Order: sequence, then structure tokens, then C-alpha cells
Amino acid sequence: MTDAEAFLEQLRRDHFVRDAAARLTPLSGGVSSDIYLVDDGGKRFVVKRALARLKVRGNWTANVSRNATERDYIECVREFLPQAVPRVLFENPQAGYFGMEYLDEGFVNWKTILLQGECKPAHAQMAGNILGEIHRQTARREDLRKRFDTTANFRELRTSPYLLTTARKNPEFLHLFTAEIERLEGTRECLVHGDFSPKNVLIRGDRMVLLD
Repeated sequence: MTDAEAFLEQLRRDHFVRDAAARLTPLSGGVSSDIYLVDDGGKRFVVKRALARLKVRGNWTANVSRNATERDYIECVREFLPQAVPRVLFENPQAGYFGMEYLDEGFVNWKTILLQGECKPAHAQMAGNILGEIHRQTARREDLRKRFDTTANFRELRTSPYLLTTARKNPEFLHLFTAEIERLEGTRECLVHGDFSPKNVLIRGDRMVLLD
């Protein structure tokens, strides 16, 4: 049984998939998660499952609790920017996955648009407005500071694999990297996306949606 087949059986056991002929189609999603388009009879939705070991050459592991944090982020942003994130449909935090609406073929990845040479200032303005509003709405909120106390995840996914690994290969600059790690991990100002990049943005007309 493949990983996809085993995951489909889990979705059946969890009662999120019901059609006997349901199928999963892998979607591109970087190295940290499995992402599937689910065809469940007349319904289509996307399921994202965090991986304990990332799909890279080295032994890069991370706690799958980050999946629940991503879901919480989507739900938080949806409170004030409902069109900027997909709808969450269901969740299983113990198994490290959640389901969300499928944004159909009418949506195009912003990175794809840029690589095709289509650089629209309106897209950059939309992205800036969304990011600014997220920062404005979440700044200096003690409830969110506690809800998103995720330094351990940030260390596993960002400061350790990138900055600390680079520092170890360039020990003469260790003090500089260490200082930057302390600054990043110690800053508590607002809710941030963590990977705000064109590859994680979908666009259709005048709607922009953040992913990942």
C-alpha cells in the first residue's frame, strides 16, 4: 500500500471521505508537507499533512504540530480578511493534517505569473495590503502572543537548518549568525506568515489568496 492509499484509508476512518471511489491526487507543496486534491464523489477539497521528516537529502525533522499552527493562522486571518485565505473544512491535529477548500483552476500561482514575464504593480499592491493588514490587525495582541507561541517550530524550520547550519560551515561568522538567531527568536511584535513568497500566493482576478 502506498502512502497515498494509506492516507486515504485514514481519511475514511476519520469520516472525512465517504465515497467508495474517492481518490487522492498529489499536488506540489514544497518539502515539508504532503498535499492532496481529494475527489470524494461530487466534492473536491485539499488535504495538507505535515511530514515529520522533510523531503530533503539530509535528516531534517520537525514536529508535525506546525500543521495545527498553520490551520490556526488561516482561521485567525479569516476573521478580518476572509477572502485572503482558504476555508478550513476539517482537522485532525493528532495526525497532523487538515482539509481546506479547493481553489479551482481559475486561480494561478503568482510565481508562475511572474516567471511568464507578467509583472503587474496591482499584484504587488494587493500583496502589500494583505500583509500590512495582517500585521496591523495582530500587532501587540497578548492573546495571539500566547496562541502562537511557536518558537520551537520556528527554530526547527528556519533558524537551525538555515542560519545555524550556515554558521557551522563558516565558524568565523558564528557570532554574527548567533546574534541574528537571538534577534529573530526574541522578536514579538505581530503575527507573521513565515514564508510570504509568490510561490505561496494564488491569484484570480482581483482576489489574492495566501497559502502555506
